[in-house]
Amino acid sequence: MKVYNQEKTQILEEYNLQTGRLVEDILTVTFDEVKGVEEQGHYETIKEYENGGKDVKWVVDVEKVEYKPKRTEQEKIFVYVPYTEQELKEIKINDLRDKRENECFSVINRGVLWYNKLDSEKIEQLEKWYNDWLNITETLIVPTKPDWLK
Repeated sequence: MKVYNQEKTQILEEYNLQTGRLVEDILTVTFDEVKGVEEQGHYETIKEYENGGKDVKWVVDVEKVEYKPKRTEQEKIFVYVPYTEQELKEIKINDLRDKRENECFSVINRGVLWYNKLDSEKIEQLEKWYNDWLNITETLIVPTKPDWLK
């Protein structure tokens, strides 16, 4: 299907699905009636012979046009709708939540045996890193993982 801008006035060859979405729509186009016209033309002499014969060719002066009634056609299309600033922010926050789920919670939810092996400095670094992840929806900054953490 073709992809149009929001006004449905231009076909888009390129669009960014990171900054907008495609919405199914219908494009309605009305074609005016086309009056039929018979072909009109004349013969031109190409060559004349002594015996009175002639070679002629048909030269078209007016091309034939088929009659077409007035009609309306509908076509399924996509319309590219850019995200609003608020939608872009929500997408970014949701991406950061997913990242927090994958990068942070798998570490923080380790068992007591793992935590018992950490010294107080590492526990402090881990707590700061964890709190930074918890605040990511406000700060929008991905925390730097402690060097020792694998």
